[in-house]
Amino acid sequence: MPKLLPPTGRSGSLSAQRRNAVRSASLLLCLAFASACNTTSDAKAVATQLSDTATALTSYYTALHTEIVNTDQLNNLEQGINGLPYDTQTRAKIMDTAAEIQKRADIANNISTLAASLTQLTTSTGATDASTAAGKLASAAASIKPLAPFLTAPVQAGMTAAAQEIAAAIQQRKIREAARQVSVFLDNFNKLFAAEEPACETINDQYVDLAATLSGWFVANGQTDPAAYSGALSKMALTPYGLTAKVDAPTVAKIAATAQMFINQKSTDMKAAHTAAGKAMEDALADIAVRAADVAANKPLPAGIPPPTLTTINQWTATIAAK
Repeated sequence: MPKLLPPTGRSGSLSAQRRNAVRSASLLLCLAFASACNTTSDAKAVATQLSDTATALTSYYTALHTEIVNTDQLNNLEQGINGLPYDTQTRAKIMDTAAEIQKRADIANNISTLAASLTQLTTSTGATDASTAAGKLASAAASIKPLAPFLTAPVQAGMTAAAQEIAAAIQQRKIREAARQVSVFLDNFNKLFAAEEPACETINDQYVDLAATLSGWFVANGQTDPAAYSGALSKMALTPYGLTAKVDAPTVAKIAATAQMFINQKSTDMKAAHTAAGKAMEDALADIAVRAADVAANKPLPAGIPPPTLTTINQWTATIAAK
């Protein structure tokens, strides 16, 4: 991400060349839509927020993709330990879902790529590069298929058309029109995300439930290490005080008896964490779509409004990435 040049006041004596350098240093809406902005600070704020939101969206879909791949592997494990068939048709459906989630991750990544391209509009190839990036975004949007009966043709067509309009507007140097179409694209993508969130919830729940079932089987059949489990729990209590556990056999047995309860609680927590992340992602997309529209319309950002909250999303995706 390019380093932003510091803003200057009206009383400065910058040359025209220096002023142009200041303008061209900002991200996405700060640079590409500078002519539509009331203040440079507003443009910088929205640009940074859009970039951060796109990154969080990519991570969200990447985490879901990881869960689907893990579900495939867990189905193979379940077949191995208890003989439950994992037929090719079921696996094909799972992997088709994985492919669709990956397409959505690609769309999110293409938004980031478009942002980076737009920061180079002042170069000799900047407009071409940005237009090409928008074209790739249009192709990615056109390629997706429904995760469930929630993807409507008008929403998908709206995303594709908006991305195409972004590309055309950039080539024609119609920067404010490009800004408006960015907000249109984001609005349609948010409709897609909200409609498909129940399907994403199912993806997460299936992974959590299958992992919990298999963990319960290993516990019930004595295929886990009770000493390691009791040691891990004891460590949480003792470490703050500099103590090390030396757990005897009867205590190990008592702690080990809580393993299934721990699995059940952890499953509930994992499902709640994804639900919260999905809601936060939906809110962030809606928020940034409105802000992009305000910038395109040359409206100042409301004072005192914090940027979209991405912490909940990033915490959930980091947890999945660490597994």
